[in-house]
Amino acid sequence: AHPDAVMARPSLVFPDGKPQQLPLRRCALRPMLYRQLPRLSFWKGQNDHYLMLDEDLTRPIEIEFCTGSFSGVRTSTFKAVGGFDESYFMYVEDADLTQKMRTRGKVYLVPQYTAIHAWHRAAHRDLKPALWQTGNLLKYFHKWGFKW
Repeated sequence: AHPDAVMARPSLVFPDGKPQQLPLRRCALRPMLYRQLPRLSFWKGQNDHYLMLDEDLTRPIEIEFCTGSFSGVRTSTFKAVGGFDESYFMYVEDADLTQKMRTRGKVYLVPQYTAIHAWHRAAHRDLKPALWQTGNLLKYFHKWGFKW
């Protein structure tokens, strides 16, 4: 156990067992654009960095972003930081919570555990969710600072 841990998440897989590659570093515009427009291959290295593919992800490791699809939090810390910011309707609320939790301790990927995540990626397919995500990203960058 890590006494400094305030939040953690397992490895995530699709229902067919294939691993999901979700961001592990703090939100940044360039890799997020690449993930929306993967034909921009000259930014692939940025995406690899965003996913922490340059790290050993077979052991517990400190991360900067904990996806809201599956995470565990230290209850006392969650309460101390005020929980989720309700002004985020959907999308980026997990990034905001992660940053708040990181002000009180460390956030970890714990790959010894796995969860199944039926990832729908609605913001990649439909305009309305894409607009929610864009608006929330602007709010997040205003609050936590812009990162290219």
